[in-house]
Amino acid sequence: MNRFAVSRRLFLLSSAASVLPRAAIANTQPWKAQFIGGGFDGAKYTLALHVQMDANWKTYWRVPGSGGIPPSIQITGQNLLSFRVDLPAPKRIPGEEGDSIGYKDEVLFPIEILPLDVMKPLTLQANAFIGVCDTICIPVPIEQAIDLQPIAASNASDALIAVWHKKLPVLSPDLPILSATLENQVLNLAIKKTWQDIFVEGPPQLYFSAPTFVAQNASFSINGLKNSQDLTGQSIRVTLIDGDVALEQNLVVV
Repeated sequence: MNRFAVSRRLFLLSSAASVLPRAAIANTQPWKAQFIGGGFDGAKYTLALHVQMDANWKTYWRVPGSGGIPPSIQITGQNLLSFRVDLPAPKRIPGEEGDSIGYKDEVLFPIEILPLDVMKPLTLQANAFIGVCDTICIPVPIEQAIDLQPIAASNASDALIAVWHKKLPVLSPDLPILSATLENQVLNLAIKKTWQDIFVEGPPQLYFSAPTFVAQNASFSINGLKNSQDLTGQSIRVTLIDGDVALEQNLVVV
């Protein structure tokens, strides 16, 4: 693993959420990955893991595709009640060894932090592990100390985090998928319209192919499925992408 050399500190331009990294990234590396601080609204803090990559490099979604490393982010420390990590809508990235699902050039993973006591500061340790790939894949660990002060103020990173918040899939209120059925080891989704792409998440041992659209149906071959009982009655999460629209829907396979 490529451990980052300690060379500098980054001071964000706000006392609302100052992120002090213990590591910095050498200029010769084809990526930069660091936690950045957002503001405090009186109840919660907003942070993010910001990953920037050179041309042709990519990193991965929570379901990485035919191969890859999904992002792992952990936050620990004093006065921490809970945290939640959100992942923006991904893209399907074709490759010689199969499709990857993730991001090229740049991605930002928003993180919501809830304190136990909103009147007290937080002293946190943020740890992440991601994979970045071009012709080779490199595991990247990120470690940063984070100090958050309960001061309601804007932050230099707020605008960037807000942009990526708009890329998060939202739960669909109108149920674009009518049903999910399994037939001859193929998952079939009855849909109201054709989407640009659809990503299916089920049991961790299964990988769902890119969709094939025929009329009002999207079908997915399934890698790792041994028999129909492996999926019938199971819950799946479906992410539907169409341009800037990204929706999620949870279903049970029948």
